[in-house]
Amino acid sequence: MKDILKYAKEVLSEINKTKWGVIFVCLFAFLSYHYREPIATWLMPNNEMKRIEYTINRDVLIYGVLEDLLKEVEGARTYVYTYHNGQNFL
Repeated sequence: MKDILKYAKEVLSEINKTKWGVIFVCLFAFLSYHYREPIATWLMPNNEMKRIEYTINRDVLIYGVLEDLLKEVEGARTYVYTYHNGQNFL
């Protein structure tokens, strides 16, 4: 029991030696992390994320770009070449 009290006294003396600023910074960091969502909505009330109502299909995006290219350059055909090297590249 005596050893435990001695150890507790050493721990408390080390805590007492720390600067109060460090304790406040740690408390501020913890509270900021814990309340990050309310803080974000408070800071940016108009920039709320809209829900995604459909998934974006890669093929639909590619064909949309190809259609835009055909209209822009007045072309007749477009081609997409794919190759695989660990990832799919178009």
